[in-house]
Amino acid sequence: MYGRALPFHLDRFMRLSGEANLIVLSGGLASLPFGYLMIIQSIYLKMIGIEEGTIGLILSVTTLTGAVLTVPFGILADRYSKKWVLMSGGFISGFAWLMYALTQDVGLLLASSVLQGLSYATFAATTAMLAEKTSEGERTVAFSLSNVVFMAGSSVGALASGIPDWLIRGFGQGTAQAYAPLFVAAFALCALSSLVLIPLKESPTRQSKLNLIPTKSKSEVVKLSVANVFIGLGAGLIIPLLPLWFYLRFGVGGGELGVLTVITNALMAISYLAAPELAKRMGAVGSIVSTQLIATGMLVLMPMTPIYGVVAVLYVMRTFLMNLSSPIQSAFMMNIVHPDERALAAALCSPFSGITWGLPNSVGQGIGGAMFERKMLDLPFYLCGMLYALGAVSFFYFFRKYELEKRRQV
Repeated sequence: MYGRALPFHLDRFMRLSGEANLIVLSGGLASLPFGYLMIIQSIYLKMIGIEEGTIGLILSVTTLTGAVLTVPFGILADRYSKKWVLMSGGFISGFAWLMYALTQDVGLLLASSVLQGLSYATFAATTAMLAEKTSEGERTVAFSLSNVVFMAGSSVGALASGIPDWLIRGFGQGTAQAYAPLFVAAFALCALSSLVLIPLKESPTRQSKLNLIPTKSKSEVVKLSVANVFIGLGAGLIIPLLPLWFYLRFGVGGGELGVLTVITNALMAISYLAAPELAKRMGAVGSIVSTQLIATGMLVLMPMTPIYGVVAVLYVMRTFLMNLSSPIQSAFMMNIVHPDERALAAALCSPFSGITWGLPNSVGQGIGGAMFERKMLDLPFYLCGMLYALGAVSFFYFFRKYELEKRRQV
């Protein structure tokens, strides 16, 4: 009786299994350093004297490595152990960020990017493991809760973005000294995110024929992948470089961007609670396409606006809307692919981590960094907007009949 009175039907989020909640908790711990690292990384690299083109390369190596290796890790997860593949990701990520506290050598920073990519390659196991611990009816709720906790952790983490500026101005510390505590903290939190998964138990794996491409879900994976290529390439052109763009265009540092990130993440956390209801009312496809197209329009407006306050609002709303459909996308993918191929399918076409998103994204980051070095700060926005629109339209074309067919089956 009380649960029904809760806003956003919060009782749905209280019915998940203890093991599903462990996976959510692990993601929340990893999100704490993620909240500030994604803000400070490109700014830090610029402050220690690395050129924009090289920064783009460092960022793209992470995505490229993750994209190339996500399929092998997905196969390992499906055939042997989702749990241990997932746990390895936290430890690898922690060591990668610890290297930032120990060196400013470009070669070693590129090695760190490779390790970060290895960590990202394990994300498919997270998606598959959470799907394993939930029923079809619970999956949108589970992925929504996962995103809520991740956004909450990122918000708390983002508040730390201003610590280096405070240490530099208030205590006269050098750049490396001021940023090192955040990188060391990232190591500790990433390791802890893996340790909390030790109690997880896995369903028996099936030693089926080894396939690099799903055979039972081939059509679905191809369709998802086409949309992913457009979105991944577009995102790579500008999204990882947005903190640097704010820094170069408006002189805004980590402290100010941390505040924007907190506001954005707070809005997203609230919205994720409503994601299951949004999907129920608009359908998965309608929810995904509409939010992405509106967000794309806001992104394109950002370089046209000379006022920082207005751009900040556009940035917050764009990020909020573009990511609103994330749990719906994850649940949609897990529902339409065969259970035996979930980790492999996620490795191939999961938004933000699959190979068909990651490879184009890494290419886009290299191109975006080169554009920035040539002072072409606005062009990446417009190219990204065009590619985002193509991705949303292609997704709608491929899956527009999905809800209708599902209702007919019922």
